[in-house]
Amino acid sequence: MLGNNARAVHHRALHRCQFGGGADAGLFLAFSYWGNFMKNLSSGFPLRHALSAAVLVLATSAANAVPVLQVGVPDGFGGYLPYLPSTSDPNETDTAITDGFTLAVGGVYGPNDLLVGGQYSGALGTGLNYSSFGLPSIFNTHRAVLMATTSDTTGSLSFGSLTPFLTTTTLYFPNNHAPLQAPGVQYLFFDIGDFTKTANTVPDFADPTGTKAAGEIKTLNFATSGFDWIHFDVMALVTSGSGPGGTRLRSSLDNNPGSHDVTWKADNGSGPPNEIPEPMSLALVGLGLFGIGWTRRRSQA
Repeated sequence: MLGNNARAVHHRALHRCQFGGGADAGLFLAFSYWGNFMKNLSSGFPLRHALSAAVLVLATSAANAVPVLQVGVPDGFGGYLPYLPSTSDPNETDTAITDGFTLAVGGVYGPNDLLVGGQYSGALGTGLNYSSFGLPSIFNTHRAVLMATTSDTTGSLSFGSLTPFLTTTTLYFPNNHAPLQAPGVQYLFFDIGDFTKTANTVPDFADPTGTKAAGEIKTLNFATSGFDWIHFDVMALVTSGSGPGGTRLRSSLDNNPGSHDVTWKADNGSGPPNEIPEPMSLALVGLGLFGIGWTRRRSQA
């Protein structure tokens, strides 16, 4: 067992990694642990326990450097819009705000993962399905799932030819965070397919210059009308082997706090969109400018 001081350092390591500290945070906390370990040697703290905990700190930081699932917004310059610590209408933490119509959805494979997406069936057997984690059977025939929480039930949302396989006011998601609790909302579920595994592909969207993990980034373009806001999350089955323990249900909220999801707001939440002038209004403006120019020419003559 870890001593009290070692346990405290380990908890700080997990906390720092959850907040996106990545490998640098892990190294920092490992060195902090080393200092703590040296203090405890004099009081009889076993060397083997100290080294085991230090390895655990480093392994945890490496494993959490890139979230397994994340939703982001491309910024047009090779990066992603920042995740804001706190927003309102709807209330949310660690979300990117956009009024654009493009999402990036990242799925990451661990060293032993066979599939990130839907139910696995292959040479090593069959993994668990969504119903194994309490979701309705309608999910079982689908792969990775993008969930959209909408401000009300009157609008529309589609991703090209991709329409929701389930629209409901009943929440089916592993984590009931703030936007999902707003009154009058509905939930739309989209099948976005399995994630492929390509080495050095997916960065932490909060730090795209850092380490890239094996996986895939899906770029999804959508169209919507009638909603004040839409909140996007993603979930998938991650299978690393057959049997009850070989499949896990993961989501973009696994790293909460420090989760990576997206909230769309009309005009970025800054107010009603600018109106496009009608042709008659443009004609009147043009006539007025012509009159001003003609008057100036006469006065100069």
